[in-house]
Amino acid sequence: MAKALSNYKPRPAQLAMAHAIQRLLNTSRGRLMIEAGTGTGKSLAYLLTTLNANQKILVSTATKTLQDQLFQKDIPLALKILGVQKNVVLMKGRANYLCLLKAEQFNPTAELIDGQENKRIDAVRSWIKKTETGDRAELTVLPEDSPWWNDLNASADTCLGSSCPLYADCFVTRLRKSAQGAEVLVVNHSLLCADHRSDEPFGRILPKVDVWILDEAHTLEDVATKAFGMEITGRQMRYLARDLRQISPLIAQTSQTQFLEACEAILPLFTSIADHWEKQEIAGFVQELQPKLAFLEICLTSAKQELLSRRLHKISTELNFMLSPKTEHSGFVIFSERDSRGQVLSAAPIEPSEVLKNTLWAADNPIALTSATLALNRRLEPIQSRMGLSCEGLILEPPFDSLNQAALYTPANPMDLESEIKRLIDLSQGGTFVLFTSYRAMNSTYEALKHTLENQGLLVLKQGDAPKLELIARFVEADKTFGAVLFATHSFWEGVDVQGKTLRMVIIDRLPFKSPEDPIHKARCQLMESRRENSFFGLSLPQAALSLKQGVGRLLRTDTDRGAVAILDPRIIQKGYGRLFMEALPPMTRVDQFEKLKEFWGDGWA
Repeated sequence: MAKALSNYKPRPAQLAMAHAIQRLLNTSRGRLMIEAGTGTGKSLAYLLTTLNANQKILVSTATKTLQDQLFQKDIPLALKILGVQKNVVLMKGRANYLCLLKAEQFNPTAELIDGQENKRIDAVRSWIKKTETGDRAELTVLPEDSPWWNDLNASADTCLGSSCPLYADCFVTRLRKSAQGAEVLVVNHSLLCADHRSDEPFGRILPKVDVWILDEAHTLEDVATKAFGMEITGRQMRYLARDLRQISPLIAQTSQTQFLEACEAILPLFTSIADHWEKQEIAGFVQELQPKLAFLEICLTSAKQELLSRRLHKISTELNFMLSPKTEHSGFVIFSERDSRGQVLSAAPIEPSEVLKNTLWAADNPIALTSATLALNRRLEPIQSRMGLSCEGLILEPPFDSLNQAALYTPANPMDLESEIKRLIDLSQGGTFVLFTSYRAMNSTYEALKHTLENQGLLVLKQGDAPKLELIARFVEADKTFGAVLFATHSFWEGVDVQGKTLRMVIIDRLPFKSPEDPIHKARCQLMESRRENSFFGLSLPQAALSLKQGVGRLLRTDTDRGAVAILDPRIIQKGYGRLFMEALPPMTRVDQFEKLKEFWGDGWA
């Protein structure tokens, strides 16, 4: 490392982590959990050790953005240091890849686009002709919630499998073949969990490897909850109804009228079920919908429409599961929400620990889990328990002098939120993340301060206005000249690495407790209370403390960084439980008055 890296410094914690990984490799089914603080260099610690041992490895991380970072930056650097070459394959879920058959038929309907989308569609058509991977990450012009990517992606619902005329050239087919020969496979937690679902229609797609490294492991609990659950969306039903109408001429004439009537009815009936879920006034809608789904499935089978029949059967099966009285006693919570996909009806395991025991932890290979935020009060047992895992643990301190590098500003009686944020930004002159616990607070504060800050010459950015990586690039570039401020919510609390003076202030509006009305969190709390356990101290508080630790961790990324974190929620000072939040954070110079913060700030970052 010293020969390959000009800025190399020995890091005892990095070496300790490498030794722990080495010991794990000498076991057949060992399990190891490591909290390695920011700045440890954990990715190089596990990569250099496993690659040097000539192990075939699977590295799984939390997001597609972090996958790209591993694939494009961390792994090439590790291979350069070792002076070796390895076959490295990046693999995401099927829905991230272009379907060649759909691409041939691509013709977005007017109901799904508007005039502003035409340029994007032209860019997509150009991309289709030249892409070598089919990975939608290459499509920087395409918003994450694009309504017509479903018309192009290779999702399992619409895949013909080996009967597809373009099967041999399919990006997913080629990727699976590449994965079989990979020496290093980079995936995400969602794909890893989905690959272990018993109902995966195409069977296992990830090959057997020598060792798994699960990075950003603190996210695994929530990812597994979603991945091992199920959901039916309004958008999914809309596309199904559209595709059913399109094949109606192939249905026997004696059934066509009834078939079309059923097609037109399924979407509004599903919407009615989802809309009335909380009120439980759904019996009539269910009684009307289920026979229509059964009739449609019979017609599709008779017409030999195997693919549509499979999609319809899956939806029908999942809906029956959600509606069954037995489901509420099977460890699942059923709930309905609305998002960009319309109304969404979901079923999720209340405790993912049992399903993880029977899936990921049953693997016949060593597994290392690591993150900068796993322990609470130097204990790993709480998160291990929630994950259904009992294993060796190691906690490594970050190699920073955080007490002198950073101030923690916690005003006991802050000004109103907008005024407090404004004077903090005036102090930092840009280089600031303003992190919120809700979109509503983010949007209202952004609108209130945007023009004032722009008039001061600052670039003002907001999450959602552009893809995450593009926002970070704009933030970094702007701060070289006139300063930048980014308003953001949960997706910027973690997985963001902005080093040096560019990020010198992190402002957090409130302690990140999960909403008590969040359906999954609510169900977990109720389950704990039924066991006579305190859900606040046993669940809500530990989760919030780890989230705060993640947000605060955005500030210090190297041992030369300097700056301040401002937590503008007086509960951290006024409530008894505030002590637990403080203990979860790295030691910083604590100040409770703005004038004292100005003294700490001095000239260093001005």
